[in-house]
Amino acid sequence: MNAACVTQHMANVRVVSASPRRNTVRRWSAHIFELEDAQMRFAAKGKLMMGRIPLIRHLLFVVFLLWRAIFCVSVAAQERTPAHTLPDSTEQVFLRHAFHLLEATYDINIVFEEGLIRGRKAIANFRPSGRLKKDLARLVQPYALTFEKVGTRTYVIIRRAETEPPCIIGTVVDEQGSPLWNANIYLAGTGLGTTSDENGRFVLKRIPPGSYLLTAEFVGYKPYQRTIRLSSRDSLSLAIELQRDILNFEAIVVTGIQSPRTKLESSIAVTTVNLQEIVTRAPQNTADLLKAIPGFYVESSGGEGGNNLFARGMPSDGSYRYVSLQEDGLPVFENSELMFANADIFLRVDESMRTLEGVRGGTGSIYASNAPGGIINFISKTGGESLAGTVRLTVGDYNLYRTDFNFGGPLGTNWRFNAGGFYRYDEGIRRPGFPANKGGQLKLNLTRLLPAGYIRFHGKLLNDSNIFYQPIPLQDKSNPRGIPGFDPNYGTLTSADANTIGLVLPNGRYFEESLDEGMHPELIAFGGETALGDDGNWSFRNSFRYTQIKQKFNAIFSLSDPFFIDTFADSIAGITNWQYRYAGTGEVIDDPLNLNDNGLVAEVGWWSVTMPMSNFANNAQLSKTFANHAATIGLYYSTYSVRPFWFWQNLLVEVADQPRPLDLIDLDSGVAFTKDGFTRYGSFFSNFQMDGLVNALYATDEVRLSERLRLDGGVRYETGTFKGQVENLYSENRYSSTGELIVDEQGEAVAFGYDLGDPTTRADDDVIFGDGTFTPFTYRYAELAFSLGAHVALDSATALYFR
Repeated sequence: MNAACVTQHMANVRVVSASPRRNTVRRWSAHIFELEDAQMRFAAKGKLMMGRIPLIRHLLFVVFLLWRAIFCVSVAAQERTPAHTLPDSTEQVFLRHAFHLLEATYDINIVFEEGLIRGRKAIANFRPSGRLKKDLARLVQPYALTFEKVGTRTYVIIRRAETEPPCIIGTVVDEQGSPLWNANIYLAGTGLGTTSDENGRFVLKRIPPGSYLLTAEFVGYKPYQRTIRLSSRDSLSLAIELQRDILNFEAIVVTGIQSPRTKLESSIAVTTVNLQEIVTRAPQNTADLLKAIPGFYVESSGGEGGNNLFARGMPSDGSYRYVSLQEDGLPVFENSELMFANADIFLRVDESMRTLEGVRGGTGSIYASNAPGGIINFISKTGGESLAGTVRLTVGDYNLYRTDFNFGGPLGTNWRFNAGGFYRYDEGIRRPGFPANKGGQLKLNLTRLLPAGYIRFHGKLLNDSNIFYQPIPLQDKSNPRGIPGFDPNYGTLTSADANTIGLVLPNGRYFEESLDEGMHPELIAFGGETALGDDGNWSFRNSFRYTQIKQKFNAIFSLSDPFFIDTFADSIAGITNWQYRYAGTGEVIDDPLNLNDNGLVAEVGWWSVTMPMSNFANNAQLSKTFANHAATIGLYYSTYSVRPFWFWQNLLVEVADQPRPLDLIDLDSGVAFTKDGFTRYGSFFSNFQMDGLVNALYATDEVRLSERLRLDGGVRYETGTFKGQVENLYSENRYSSTGELIVDEQGEAVAFGYDLGDPTTRADDDVIFGDGTFTPFTYRYAELAFSLGAHVALDSATALYFR
């Protein structure tokens, strides 16, 4: 390690400098001043007390002060008398004490890291010889240590090595010269970085020789950037002054562009949100955070996941169509708009996240698949030069308890790590009677620093159950307000009383699911990233990730407006002599027309979806800088598989907070219209398998025509293949009691599903389900996308871009 770096680092962390005897002099001097001050105070009081205090006391006090001063002078003299510092024996003393002896003998300072000398002893009978360098060499040589001189009177003890890598030391201050604590200082594209201490000081150690783009960032300030070049034994000292950036134009972005640039320098519409801003916004879920990006309309009322994002100017039916939701530069899942598997279900915002970058339109279609609307990239922390961490505890209304944590730092010389995540328990704003949100996430990454880049490995575990909120019943469309018996602010039709379902399917399997699963992804993902450079001319980057998900989506869905309780029995069920009972208990409802002061029932969907999923994606980029060009060519490959199984039911419930399921009985026949509250088992069924393959080749080039004008362009050619099979539905024709074929209003034969054979209920008479046969399908596409842009810098704070 370079001696200058060691000196700075020790000043920041642990410095053992100057001898204890000098410290003793300073301590005694301070104590003398305290005594003198006490004497002065005592003398002031003496005007009143002198008659009662013997003169001998004052004389003794003066003698004591003189003795203390003589003692201090003698101590200082002893520092220059080495023969009196170490015992005259053959006993070995610790290196620390030997260094103190040399300091006193030669009037120097010796700086060393505690770990280098802990427990180590000097050679026996060591005495200064009068030759400083010879004495230092005798002490450190047995332990593979050496020393370097920094300044005129300071020597630094370091490990002996053939070649010590260079380092960077410096300070980060604001425009008034005040130090900025926890500013981020890093070398772009290498994984090398650190933070400033409370005095604004920082040190970046063990930097391989080469050229780098050094960046310093602090929230609310313009980033500082400087291209540096270090040789094998260089050290660089920097005094960095950051200027305030109220509009955040100088934030560095890496998403949707060829190389890291500030927002002011980029020719795309991009928004950045750092972790401090995220904490300030306190988003309820991932989609709620995306409202910070202009140009996106986000509907986030569903809960933690399953929400909708609409890109301006691109009509869609919701989900995340036309937008790529990414984590560390790769899609969370290749297809971001699968039904019941929206990409936001697999993302969580916690302390492990460093920043959010949102690119609107522009180059989205060049750098990602199916992303003409833009790219949203969640970037993780990766650990710095020093160990640091955060633990946040959150307690809120509705029995919300959440713990977030993140820790990161060095692991040895060339390794960095970061680990973070959260665990949360929440009964929900609209309480269903069971935990609405329960679970957590763990993310880990490990970085190996290389002479000209880095290799990073990362993993993620997500196991989190979340309720999915649906529309609630209200009255008066022109002036919406609550219905008696149902709280419009906190009520929900999801209820613990309807939590479970269990029945034997037509294929003989037993089907059992529960509402408290909610949206429940069990996700395991791992991957890696490699970044290599060559003096700033050539660079190569490759990222890959494998993701495996067991996705469940169980929720209550609103199907229609509520019915008056007699209307449903008479018109929907077709029963004239009816009776309502509470499902499960069989309790008869005596006054159904005034049930919950509203006399209403609702038929809702009890929908269950299971969806095993997997995805492997790899993105490779090769870049070259030459003349006034910066060109990149990339290859993207992704393969994924999904196996959705949809099986839905209809359920009859009262209109109330945490409603109870109802059974409707035909008193004339004794046959129930429902069973355990379900009006129909198997109201919808879908079972299919799909495998997708995406290949894309893309290229970009940036041309600097002048200091103020820059042009860029890109093209992407993408092919895709989707293959799979869909299970066919079972159907049969039925006949009336008179033997006539049952037909619909158009005279066509009605196709019925399975009859599960329970004569006491009509709920299982028409179960839609598969017949065990499948129909294959194949779909292919080949598409070309391109984008052109220009950037004009008007001055240091103003720019125009065209795309």
